[in-house]
Amino acid sequence: QIRQGKSRVIYSFAVDGKRLPEFTSISRIARDDRRLIQGYQRPEVLSHIAQIRQYVESEAPMLPNSIVVAFDQRVRFVPDRRQAASPYSSTGTIVIPLNGHGDTPKPGWIVDGQQRVAAIREARVKSFPISVVGFIADSDDEQREQFILVNSTKPLPKGLLYELLPSTTARLPDLLQRRRFPARLLDLLNQQDDSPLRGLISTPTTPTGVIKDNSILKMLEHSLSDGVLFRFRDPDGDDVDSMFGILKNFWQAVHQTFKTAWGLPPNKSRLMHGA
Repeated sequence: QIRQGKSRVIYSFAVDGKRLPEFTSISRIARDDRRLIQGYQRPEVLSHIAQIRQYVESEAPMLPNSIVVAFDQRVRFVPDRRQAASPYSSTGTIVIPLNGHGDTPKPGWIVDGQQRVAAIREARVKSFPISVVGFIADSDDEQREQFILVNSTKPLPKGLLYELLPSTTARLPDLLQRRRFPARLLDLLNQQDDSPLRGLISTPTTPTGVIKDNSILKMLEHSLSDGVLFRFRDPDGDDVDSMFGILKNFWQAVHQTFKTAWGLPPNKSRLMHGA
């Protein structure tokens, strides 16, 4: 049990993710007969769930973010009197009744993490322990308020994710997995001293670049699937040196041919513009 502020209390615990459906439900957003809003969760995104499920079934998965669950008043916390409590936290047991019969609603509603819960539910694994943060809500309004607060934080910039990709090796969701190798080539183009594009691609660590990183990534992705770089793809190991050599030669020729348009901001050079 963790106390926050003057009156807020949250509970942090671990549970087998496959058991979450036994005591939690999804509160789907809808409107009642009076056209008043009910619930708050969007429909499941099947493609997203499939990606998470594939990751959970991989060799060494890890989902460190907690599932957030709102409980009703039936859930209670029994402190462990034998353990010394800190000024803001104490250990104990959270008692959650299981809904075993009839139409009695389950005591918990998932506020954040429904796609992860669905993926774990469907994954071909015996169990998958996961961290849960719960709180006891007095009303649907409080659940909805927490849902908005949890989901209103600004997501990580895509550029930051793409710049981090080349330094990772773990299995990632499909979109990031596809972009990992193009991101490696982009990094070479933007960092190597002999690259004509050195320092010209705008990334979080090269904010002065004049070419959008996404434009370069798309160019590389298309060439790897349908262009000249495809010739150097190999299941046993892609020929990165040859790919990088071709990219350097091509863009060096562009640089020499269009010297007056090279390296200018996109509002002054169609050559540097993403289109």
